[in-house]
Amino acid sequence: MDSIHNPPNDIRYIYKWYKKAQVDYTELYIRIYISYNAWYRQVTGSTNDREAISILKKRFVIWDDYCNGKTLASLKIYVDRLVKLTNEKPLSKHSYWEGTIETVNDWRGLIEFWYQVRCMLVHGSDVPPRYVWLAYETLELFMAEIVSRMQACFTDKDLQRLEELSTLVKSDISKDGRFRRLQQKLQAKYIESPDIWQVDMQRVHR
Repeated sequence: MDSIHNPPNDIRYIYKWYKKAQVDYTELYIRIYISYNAWYRQVTGSTNDREAISILKKRFVIWDDYCNGKTLASLKIYVDRLVKLTNEKPLSKHSYWEGTIETVNDWRGLIEFWYQVRCMLVHGSDVPPRYVWLAYETLELFMAEIVSRMQACFTDKDLQRLEELSTLVKSDISKDGRFRRLQQKLQAKYIESPDIWQVDMQRVHR
C-alpha cells in the first residue's frame, strides 16, 4: 500500500492545480475600469483623469443613498474589508490621498482607491492580489448599479430604434413618412426620459 504514495509528487500536484485554480483579477479589473472610465468621462465632461476624479468626488447623491442603506447594500461588505486592509497597509500615499479607506462610508476614499489600483496596474507596479480582487468586486458592484439605471432610461429596444434611424438617415428612403414617425417617436422618448449620464445623481426608490 505504501508503494502507491509519492509524497513529493503529491505535494507538487496539489500546489500545481491549486495555483491553476486561482483567478487573476488584474485583467477583469482593467476591463471593468474601462467601462467606468468611459462613463465618468461622459458625466464629468473631462478627459483628464485627475480632474474627472475630483469632479466625481463631488457627485454625492448615489453615495448618500449608499450611506443610508438605500442602494448598493452589498458593497459595504467589501468596503469593510478594504477599510481593514488599507488601514493595516495603505495602498499608496499621495498629496491628494493617504492610501487608506477610513470607514465603510468613505466613498471618496473608495473612488481614489479604484483610480490608484488602475494606475499602479497600468504602469506596471506590483499590487497585492487581495487589493486587486477587492478593487474589482467593489467597482463591479458600483458599475452594475450604474448600468442598470442607464438601461432603465434607455432600453435595448430604444437603442435598436436609434440604430435603425441612423440607417434610414443614410438611405434613399430617409424622407418617407416612416422615417419621420420613427424620428419623432425616438426623439420624444429620449428627450422625455431621464438623462442616462446623470443616473448617479437621481434618487431611486425601491
